[in-house]
Amino acid sequence: MCGILALFGLQDAGPLRKQVVEAAKLLRHRGPDWSGVYCEGSTIIAHERLAIVDPDSGDQPLYNEARDIVLGVNGEIYNYDELQKALQARAPGKHRFLTKSDCEVLLHLYAEDGLDFMSKNEVLGMYAFAIWDKRKQTYVVARDPVGIIPLYIGWAADGSVQVASELKALHKACERYEEFPPGHVFDSASGQRRMFYTPVWNQPTPVPTKEMALSALREAFENAVISHMMSDVPYGVLLSGGLDSSLVASIMSKNSHRKCEHGPASWPQLHSFSTGLRGSPDLKAAKEVASFLGTVHHEYVFTVDEALDALPDVIYHLETFDVTTIRASTPMYLMARRIRAAGVKMVLSGEGADEIFGGYLYFHKAPNAEEFHAENCRKIKQLHLYDCLRANKAMMAWGVEARVPFLDRKFMEVAMGFDPVQKMCKDEAGKPRCEKWILRKAFDLPSDRAYLPQEVLWRQKEQFSDGVGYSWIDSIKAHAEKAVTDQQMATAPNRFPVKTPRTKEAYMFRQFFAQHFGENSAAAGCVGWQDSIACSSEVALKWDKAFQGRADASGRAVAGVHVQAYDNSYTTASQSSGAENGEPAAKKAVLVAWPEKFRIELFEAAAGHAAAAAAADDNGVEITPLFGNINAYAYFFAELLVGTPPQAASVIVDTGSALCGFPCVGCSHCGHHLDPLFDMKASNTSRTLPCGPDCNRCDAARCGYVESYSEGSSISGFWFRDLVMLNGSDADNHPVEASMGCHLDERKLFYTQKVNGILGLAPHRITGKSNVLKDLFRDKGHVNAAVFALCLAEWGGELSVGGYDGRYAASGSHMQWLQLHHAGYYGVELRAVTFGMHAVGGPEEFTGRAVVDSGTTFTYFPAKVYDTLRQAIKEACEGLRCGAKPVGNDCWLLPIGSSPDKFAPVMLTFGGGSGKADVSVSWPAKSYLFRRGMRATEGFEAWCLAFTSNGFSKETVLGVSFFMSKTLIFDTTSSKLGVEDANCPQHHHSAQVVVEPFSGMDSPVEEHLQQDAPMQQLGLVLGCIGAVLLFLSAGMFAWACSFSEEEANESSENFLN
Repeated sequence: MCGILALFGLQDAGPLRKQVVEAAKLLRHRGPDWSGVYCEGSTIIAHERLAIVDPDSGDQPLYNEARDIVLGVNGEIYNYDELQKALQARAPGKHRFLTKSDCEVLLHLYAEDGLDFMSKNEVLGMYAFAIWDKRKQTYVVARDPVGIIPLYIGWAADGSVQVASELKALHKACERYEEFPPGHVFDSASGQRRMFYTPVWNQPTPVPTKEMALSALREAFENAVISHMMSDVPYGVLLSGGLDSSLVASIMSKNSHRKCEHGPASWPQLHSFSTGLRGSPDLKAAKEVASFLGTVHHEYVFTVDEALDALPDVIYHLETFDVTTIRASTPMYLMARRIRAAGVKMVLSGEGADEIFGGYLYFHKAPNAEEFHAENCRKIKQLHLYDCLRANKAMMAWGVEARVPFLDRKFMEVAMGFDPVQKMCKDEAGKPRCEKWILRKAFDLPSDRAYLPQEVLWRQKEQFSDGVGYSWIDSIKAHAEKAVTDQQMATAPNRFPVKTPRTKEAYMFRQFFAQHFGENSAAAGCVGWQDSIACSSEVALKWDKAFQGRADASGRAVAGVHVQAYDNSYTTASQSSGAENGEPAAKKAVLVAWPEKFRIELFEAAAGHAAAAAAADDNGVEITPLFGNINAYAYFFAELLVGTPPQAASVIVDTGSALCGFPCVGCSHCGHHLDPLFDMKASNTSRTLPCGPDCNRCDAARCGYVESYSEGSSISGFWFRDLVMLNGSDADNHPVEASMGCHLDERKLFYTQKVNGILGLAPHRITGKSNVLKDLFRDKGHVNAAVFALCLAEWGGELSVGGYDGRYAASGSHMQWLQLHHAGYYGVELRAVTFGMHAVGGPEEFTGRAVVDSGTTFTYFPAKVYDTLRQAIKEACEGLRCGAKPVGNDCWLLPIGSSPDKFAPVMLTFGGGSGKADVSVSWPAKSYLFRRGMRATEGFEAWCLAFTSNGFSKETVLGVSFFMSKTLIFDTTSSKLGVEDANCPQHHHSAQVVVEPFSGMDSPVEEHLQQDAPMQQLGLVLGCIGAVLLFLSAGMFAWACSFSEEEANESSENFLN
């Protein structure tokens, strides 16, 4: 284990070498054995080494033989020998290994397999690394699937991209930084992050049904432990006396005679380490296990005062203010120092078992196997924010590496791949049984083959912060009660508007954190933060009414399960939502971390949607309703809550833009009838961003931007940061600080959209910048923001993040998957368009990719395709062939309430991806036609074409007319677009306006009323003149006499040029 700091994109690395070396010293506790630096051209990679495998020759950075590929890595690759042998078999004599380091194989795999090397090879281990390819002038960054090893990425004012093992190395250099997501790889060539491995626990469905044999589970874990014993230095085991660490110790003791990687075992007899207050449960149990196993046992007793004195240092090293993590990390931090003094650099530990097997006491309340498994998945995906962070940083504060065999990739595939019924805390008859029953049973063998004493094997789960001594948590609370005043708590929301502390203990921790990393800096955004009972997720907190008001991480909060539980009078304030004692957190969760006095009521439609949203959230999906109508607004919008106090702002849901922003000043064309304009000056948490290399322009020392859109509209302004969240009622959906745009000037954009702002969902072209959707969910581990879906109805619809709601699928439909490109915008390969027997467009008419753009009212085809398709539909529906009367410009009259069912669908054929067949998607008439004006006379209403010409451009833009009555899933992880016909839910905004009809000669309903041609022409002239006089004063001349094709085209194709 080590510490890395890498800088890419520098103008000249040489002059910055000294500065980077100084910054890397902030990581030296992680690697006190040696330091190394690569500094050349635009790149610096600094490395602080903790030597465990190949201490003599494995110094870093590592190089290939030509020294044109450079690797800086923090971690261990447990199957490096197999990978190396397989590589040499594939490419004999091609790769020369210069060290015996387990990590060097990564460098050669990249050289052989290119950017997909992590997907093409099964790399088992814990790791975070950066590779610089001098030949291609590109870099690659990756992190292990669980996030055992920490990694952060930041963007500096000089335009450089920086990655580091701990955020303290980025804090001063980078204005913005964030945690690099587990299981992802980023390459600068494409500018994209993507998952390189999709584990079985990535999604909670489908729930596995395979039955697990006890012997197979036992063998899988033994193999995991043995693989993690790889070392060339003395090692040991952390032993709390609980099930998990005791099983690890037992397997290690049976295999401690094995040689080290490059020589005989340093300590053939296993050394075990435990810590606690005098007389604590863990010390007693650990001593019993050590005696049974015959380990050389080291028992370290600490005092409450020693632990309280260490709190500021613990928080500095852990880089968190999460209460649960700090409680457990402090004893571990103290123990690590003693372990290092004993000459040990590496230990194995039991983290991960409770998440995989449901070992926390609240799992006794799981309502069913499906929810039990879903919580397993949620907890595993949150490990990088809590237990993995604790185990790594608390131990590495003193240069001791902690390995976690329960989180071995192969073992997790086994342990998360069988029926969760076998894990539950009750048997098939409903009779209660001990948590982690199947794991205990797998190692429950006769006495001559026993792994552990029976009383230890079946000991009730005790969380580490409890097991070191119950008085530890009580002492922290008492200390905080004296250290933090009531006045400080009263003003906490103003001082800490992001993740506001709700208890004095949390305030004390946050205050220590602020001393190191600032009060509301980017560092706070990297901290895990949620309500929890006995280490639950916030979702599981809703399992039992008895949990409400007892959101404390201690296992003693689970009344009726823990043998020494708090009594029924115990209550605690919510950590994240600000709910009052005893009140369900979900009730007040909409404005999590915002001051109570600033709370506002949800719109009625959104509140009514809460039940469906809560159900979806159980599966890691966040849902927010969409409002709008293609006639009334020419777009569909969501609502954001922005600023402090929070202001509701309606924003177009736009897959064609990367910008999220609002007008800074009054806007004559904005949709005031929906939500008031966002007032940046009224928010006391807004701050502008200074000028830097990413700015398109500089406006009075503020970072500015200019965005141009394809139909000729544009916006310009400056960037600012503020609290923002989707308007919804889910407890996990708390506000985060995100970058947004403040528009100083706009051309045409809001005139055509009548909207207050934009919620850009498209990927940003600037490397390292994510869209606001990912910002909104960056610290919400239960939601995968790389996947989102839109489902649009005639009125409104839904935006779901992390998945989609399959209940809306139309009868007989099925999800079809297209290849999705997402470099700067979302695009698909359109191959052909047909209508009935007419081939109206083929490959020769389509160049480039079709843009998938929900910010566009119409769908736009190349002129030739448009003309041919339009003519084919008109010919097919001459007279009354389609049950409708042709009238006006590309319109047909239908009786009120009817649907254009007799119009044939348009078929669009798309590329399915490399090696996959093309996919044909039906575009039904109810989508490629729309109700024009929504006003009828004599029982008729008009349906008109919802597609038009893109002029001279050969580019196709798929707008909301293509989206209507469909679910579209944007899976950027797998680069796929899912398309399915759907009966999407409809939502009407509480401020919905009455829809005004179109006027003038282009109104097909008005035209239908004219029975005589001369009178018809006279009526149109008079109507036109009257309409002009009526609308001139309102500045609406463009919509007066004729709703021309040109104006119809001025909808909102908001994809970035």
